[in-house]
Amino acid sequence: MAKIVNLNEYIVLDTETSGLDPVADRIIEVYAARLSDGFVVSEEFYSMIRIDRPLSAKITRLTGITQADLEARGRQEQDVMREFKKFIKNRTLVGHNIDGFDVPFFRCALARVGEEINNPTYDTLRKSKEMFKLYSYSLENIANTLNIAHTKLHDAKSDVVVTTELFRRILESQD
Repeated sequence: MAKIVNLNEYIVLDTETSGLDPVADRIIEVYAARLSDGFVVSEEFYSMIRIDRPLSAKITRLTGITQADLEARGRQEQDVMREFKKFIKNRTLVGHNIDGFDVPFFRCALARVGEEINNPTYDTLRKSKEMFKLYSYSLENIANTLNIAHTKLHDAKSDVVVTTELFRRILESQD
């Protein structure tokens, strides 16, 4: 992975979903932050997304997102995905397990509206496995191990804050 020179071209993101299968399940929450001037959030994208099926109690327990939240604050998937695509442009996307989880969900969601995602990615999970010897590489465990404050597990914005700090530490260790 190349050393990052221009942080204005990077977006740290996270999604919460209705399950683990990018084909059968749906994104229910997305938060993305464009970084500038180091690791300062210069622009944000956030949305909840309505889904065409009931949200399981398991997902509500995990994320804190309820069916009522999606109905009240959620937007149509096609609108969110088109706006998201405009927001990310061709910038590098940074996330924890972004290659194994988030990007496959975005590929499926964007395909449903006739769009693609081909952005370069930087996966902090992959890099963490190279750098640290841990029993678990979950974002929660890494945050605890590295003393990174994590206010709300499985909340897209909170997870982006932790991933951004992890990303910063990874880059600093490469200097």
